[in-house]
Amino acid sequence: MTQPQLELVSLPFFVTGSTDVLASKEVLIHTITHMLETATSNIAIELETGEWVTPKLDREQLPFLDGVMRRYLLRSGTVREDEVTMDDFERARQEERRILGFNGLR
Repeated sequence: MTQPQLELVSLPFFVTGSTDVLASKEVLIHTITHMLETATSNIAIELETGEWVTPKLDREQLPFLDGVMRRYLLRSGTVREDEVTMDDFERARQEERRILGFNGLR
């Protein structure tokens, strides 16, 4: 089993019905190569194509938050599940694409 690593990052949270963005410090949980989630939230990144992707869950290897909002966004087709590498995450930050943390409650 790969041990997850922790990193403090600033993630944007959007205020409902507004274009305001609030930055919040979150603990990003990741392996050496793949982004997983934050300590309290599921996470998604915006791809160059405008699609949203959230890390693929593999409960056999590592525990994940499979939050209600994550399941809703997947069912509605708003986000899709795929491998999300730390390189993908860093590239999205450098290109100022949106990175969202959202409710991780089960």
